[in-house]
Amino acid sequence: MSWVNKIIQEASVDAGDSEVVMARSTVRLIAESAKDILAELDKMPVGADLPPWWTDMVAVAQSDLASARDYIVTRK
Repeated sequence: MSWVNKIIQEASVDAGDSEVVMARSTVRLIAESAKDILAELDKMPVGADLPPWWTDMVAVAQSDLASARDYIVTRK
């Protein structure tokens, strides 16, 4: 099972609207979006062109997500 599928198939989010519950839900949505994007990219030839605005958007999203990961992993 891929890491994305493992994240998506985790136990369902607890009821409520705490920040942790909302963050877990958002991260699951991010994982689902990443899975969909990867599936589409896997269908494309390796040398296919993508619009610069799209690749820029993905680069910014990756940077923002890495920063969020760094915070949550290293918090004390």
